[in-house]
Amino acid sequence: MFHTAKTAKTLALSAALLILPAAAAFAQGSAYGVSSNTQTMGHPNGSSNYSNGLPLDNYEYRESDPAGTNWLGVYVDAGARGWAQPGELRVNTDATANMVSQRDGMPGSNPYGFAEVRFWDTATVVSDTLPAGTPVTLVFRNVLEVLNLQGTGNFSGTFYGTHTIAGRSSSQQISFSDRDMDFTVSLGDITVNTKVGARFTMSGRLYLSTHARYYSYIGNQISYSGHSEGELLLRPVLASASGDAYLVTDGGATYQLAGN
Repeated sequence: MFHTAKTAKTLALSAALLILPAAAAFAQGSAYGVSSNTQTMGHPNGSSNYSNGLPLDNYEYRESDPAGTNWLGVYVDAGARGWAQPGELRVNTDATANMVSQRDGMPGSNPYGFAEVRFWDTATVVSDTLPAGTPVTLVFRNVLEVLNLQGTGNFSGTFYGTHTIAGRSSSQQISFSDRDMDFTVSLGDITVNTKVGARFTMSGRLYLSTHARYYSYIGNQISYSGHSEGELLLRPVLASASGDAYLVTDGGATYQLAGN
């Protein structure tokens, strides 16, 4: 079992990276919506489950979890699950390749589970004491929680999280494997200078891909079988605000300081 701990690799990915073939086409002009797309491949029972973009929907769950199977001397299995709602995204995936009979050649790709979820929303700045038009500053902490990420044998994967709030973005992508599980997860804060009564858009995206390999060479030694699994949560949190300002969104989410 492995745990996290290294300097993060932080970047905004190109739109084409690891997007499923039918990835969300969000409806322009819709105040809020979600999507949840899942896929398991690399063995005969692989499956996909797409919602694409669902305007005016504030909760979506999708799952691809076909039964594991013995295939060409290997037990293979993979699963993917995605939960999406305005202000909170969660994914869970796993993959297993267990070499029942050890041999060097295997056709096809290695088994993997992949889940991608998104939300978009429209927020209104609210205050119970400040009049409309009062300038306020809001600071959002972008929380990307690794609830579980581990593996045995030969495995690899990637996860990615991003928030965009009032046109400002913070994102992070991390790759991991049996040879590198040393990283730190940290998205930067987003500061929004706005006014009471103002409206702006916000969105989030999270994905996780876990792969298991049939075998791998380490030097002259060959190692068989692998397993990988993970679960992540992504949510924006209002960390500070002028006065008692807070947000209420069209999708039903509320962002307030703790204790308010």
